[in-house]
Amino acid sequence: SSTEAKIKEQEWDYVILQGVGRVVAYPHIFMDNPVYPALSSLTETIRANCAETKILFCMPWAYEDGMVWQPGWTDLYPQMQQHIYDNTLLYSAALDIGVAPVGWAWNRVLQEQNYPLHYLHVSDWNHPSLKGSYLMACVVFASIFQQSVVGNTYWAGLEETEAIYFQQVASEIVLQDISLWNFQ
Repeated sequence: SSTEAKIKEQEWDYVILQGVGRVVAYPHIFMDNPVYPALSSLTETIRANCAETKILFCMPWAYEDGMVWQPGWTDLYPQMQQHIYDNTLLYSAALDIGVAPVGWAWNRVLQEQNYPLHYLHVSDWNHPSLKGSYLMACVVFASIFQQSVVGNTYWAGLEETEAIYFQQVASEIVLQDISLWNFQ
């Protein structure tokens, strides 16, 4: 009810929704918080409030160790992130909402950096570090404005070269194929 009340407070230009990586990756196993019904309901509420509001679903990132912490599971980070990617694109098409491809940008950075521990994740293997948060902000910016983030002089306390690297990755991931991300 508090989310509905917030949506109805005004006619929003954008509403950004975010899900949890494990339930996006494995919706038929983790049914405690089903993502698709929630996205569908929220999308209807947002559009009923203001049909012009642009909706972006923030593609989640996989756990740093994938799902191997679950007994009997073998999915590492890359397999979990691929499931998240696939399901996010399905949800985007079904609900006609845009995607801020945060998890896909994380995937590229972690591949290029050879998966160093706690590079984008904090020590809980799930939540974003400062670097992960900065990369997320760059992806969201590029997704909303559909323009490159490269050249932004706010680095959030990161080294300049690292901030520029994150800006480049975010810009390339978002802008290389805006139709893939269903921007309207």
